[in-house]
Order: sequence, then C-alpha cells, then structure tokens
Amino acid sequence: MATTRSKTVAFPRFDLKKCESRIMKIPPAKPLTRDEILEMIGYTNPTSGPAGSAIGALTMFGLVHKENDMFELTALGKALRAPISNSQKRLVRIIAWLLPQRFQDFYTILKGKKVKSNGIVKSMMSQKHSVSDEVARKFDRVFINSGVHASAVLELSDDNYRIMDIDPIFAFLNQDPGSLNCIPDDIFDKTVDEEVCNKVLEAIDQPASKDVSEKDIGESKEAIEYTSALSGDHDLIQFKLSDGVYIVSKSDLEEFIRTNGKKVSEELYSLNE
Repeated sequence: MATTRSKTVAFPRFDLKKCESRIMKIPPAKPLTRDEILEMIGYTNPTSGPAGSAIGALTMFGLVHKENDMFELTALGKALRAPISNSQKRLVRIIAWLLPQRFQDFYTILKGKKVKSNGIVKSMMSQKHSVSDEVARKFDRVFINSGVHASAVLELSDDNYRIMDIDPIFAFLNQDPGSLNCIPDDIFDKTVDEEVCNKVLEAIDQPASKDVSEKDIGESKEAIEYTSALSGDHDLIQFKLSDGVYIVSKSDLEEFIRTNGKKVSEELYSLNE
C-alpha cells in the first residue's frame, strides 16, 4: 500500500531570526490590517503563498496576534522589538522558539541530545508526519536555526548541535514541560527583572557549560553504555555516552560503529513521544 503524504503540516516556514527582523518594521502600538503588515515587511502581493507563510510564522512564534481582523504585536513581540535587557531578550526568544507546537513536541523528545543537520529531526518529521523530504528538510532547518538564534540549541562542529535542556523555562512560567501553548499574560512582569531572568538562564546554562568542555564523539573510543531501539515507527538507534546521547539511523549503524570504534550493548529502552 502506498504511503499517503500530508499536504500541510503547521510549522513556521521562516526562522525566528528572520521573524525578529521583521517585527522591527511593525509599529508597537498600532493595530494593522494583514495587507498593511505585509507591505511593511516587504510583500507586494498579500495573497501569495510566501506572504501567507510570513504572517503564519509571526503568529506561530507568538510575535503578532489577530483580533477582529486586525493584527498587533504581542507582549512577546514588543519585548523582542525593544528588550529591557539582554537576559529578557534571550528568555523571550526561548519562549518564542517553544510556542510552535511541533517545535515544542520535538524539543520534548530531543532535549539534552546531540543532533546533526539533516539527521534525526528530518527523519522524525518525515516518519511521524508523512511529509515530503523537502518539507522535512525545511522543518529541520527552521527548527535548528531558530533554536540557535534563541540560544536553546548549542552549535557544536561539523553541522552537529545539542538541544539544550531548557525545562527551567517551564518552571519559571509555572507550566508543566511541554504544555506551553500560549503567551503568559504576565510575561512582562516575569521578565522585567534582570536578576530573575539571569537566574533562570544560569539554570539552563550550567549543564550546557559542562557539555561543551567534554570531548566530541569523533575523538572518543569508549564503549557505548546503552543502545536503544526507539519506540513507534522511528528507524533510529539511541546511544548514551559519558558526553551525551547520540542518535543515528539503523541504516547508518554499521558505519557509525566502524568509524568510531564503538561497542554496542544489548540493552533496550524506549523514548517517550
């Protein structure tokens, strides 16, 4: 039986850095029509596909909202447009990165793990949502690039990245991990105090600082502590080493072991989706 490809999957088609540059052109306290916003950010044809994607990305990142057919910057958008401090700017960037539901879903699965560009994120998107390779690559690129811009994804080397554990953000917002689905009403009050913001960021950065100081996977010849056949339909294997968790496709497993001199154990465990 042929696999049915989904026509649309909701996620931002533009990365967070691009969206942030666009809200700089939008007045902070003036409701605007859709056409007016699009003209401000450089679109002459408001009915085109890219124009719709531009508005969609701004909305999914929580930077603009629509009310009575008029658009306006959100509290999050205003904070990014004119941040009080660098710590506030970074915190609201992380929150914006988490707001697209599929970004948050993938973060929940991959937090603390190393990923490679056009690797596990692309594979999971393709398998979980039955999208085309082009859409899966687009998701991979926007998810990772936006996370790097928000300092929620750590850029390592050779197209390798680590998804940071930013769960302290959820505690800061009084929400359960993975449950952020709207901008908190008190986001300004929560992020205006630079000292409070810095404490949250320190809780996020401490584990990351330790990770950066450890050796890269290519330099390590130690035995693998665990290997995991992931649950569901994922054609992936998960390895836990002293410097983190690595994931490769089953088709690449033999080359992975041969190249890195790894010894694979037989222990299996599942990865919650």
